[in-house]
Order: sequence, then C-alpha cells, then structure tokens
Amino acid sequence: MRKRAGRVLLLPSSGAVAVLVLLSIFFFLGALAGCLLAGQAEDGALGQYLESYLSGIQSGGAYRPRLAALLWSLARWPLLILALSFTPFGLPGIPVAFLFRGFLLSFAVSSFFCVYGYAGLALAFLVFGVSGLFGVTVLFLLGIPGCLRSAALAGRLLGERNAAPLFSRKDLPQCVLCALGLLVCGVLEYFALPDLVEVLAGAISFSL
Repeated sequence: MRKRAGRVLLLPSSGAVAVLVLLSIFFFLGALAGCLLAGQAEDGALGQYLESYLSGIQSGGAYRPRLAALLWSLARWPLLILALSFTPFGLPGIPVAFLFRGFLLSFAVSSFFCVYGYAGLALAFLVFGVSGLFGVTVLFLLGIPGCLRSAALAGRLLGERNAAPLFSRKDLPQCVLCALGLLVCGVLEYFALPDLVEVLAGAISFSL
C-alpha cells in the first residue's frame, strides 16, 4: 500500500530517506531566507528592538521566561507537526512548517549577529540555540514519520484497500524520546540559561 500511495502522491517508496531530504531542503531554504532578510536589521527598526531587548535584560534582572510561555514555545511546533501528520494535508503542510521554522530561527539568530557581531551570536546561541537544537531534532523525529503517516492516510482516502496501519511499534518510543528531549530543553532554559544570558548581555552592553 505504502508503495502505491507513494506513486500517487509523488512520495518515493524509499520513504524515510526521501522525506528526510525533503524536510532538510525546506528547512534550509527557510533558514537561508531568514539569514538574508536579517541583513537589513542593523539599520532598521529591528536593530532598535534588539537594543531595547538587551537593555531590558540588564535593567530587569536575570532573563527568565515565564513557565507557561516557555512550555508553549517548546510544544507548539511539535504539536503542529503531530496535528498535521494525522491529516491528508500533512504531506504538503509539514514541509511548509519546516520552512517557517527554519526562517524564524535563522532570522532571530542572524539579527543578533548583524547588530552585535560575534558577541551577539553567542547571546543568540544561549537564547535560541538550546531550544533550536533540541526543538529541531524533535521536529525531524516527528516530521519524517508524520509525512509517511499522512501519505498513508491520503492513500486510504484515495481508495486503498490494503491500508497500512497509521501507528507502528516505533511511535511510542519515538514520542517518549521527543518528550524527554523537550523536558531537558525546558529545564536548561528555565534554570541554567537565565544567569548566563544576563552576564553575556551585560558584557555586550559594556562593550558598546
């Protein structure tokens, strides 16, 4: 069934490798667009916003995100991928989500670099790097089987009789691994990173 659905939906029967390449391309294109657009940040309003953001960290004490906001920022992209994977629209929707995720992450990091140079890049790594590293890994772990599941679901809707199950034995360990990764990320961002962000922000302000 998976092979026949793949032919209908232009998804090769090799499955996971093809989806990995597809999602990587979309993520890279989004990251490239974010990097290019961030080149205008230094002379625009974004540069002023980053300066006020840096001043806010200094005047307001340690940078510590609210717990609810932190949990939402970590869970929203995986939840989106999961939601799309159980619909026939996941095959085009998941790559588009990767495109936007790559754009937003690259734009944020590149903006810090354009305004503050390598010191800003170090600050951006603390603010976005940990969540980006764990979050993007989780997205790929969910996105690859999500695209295949969406293709199988679309095949069912197109009349496949010998439909493959939408769940496999690998789904539960994969979800547990993703949850553990996001938990580690949340602990680091809430307890370990705020003091480091404050120190580095102070160093950048002192050097300006």
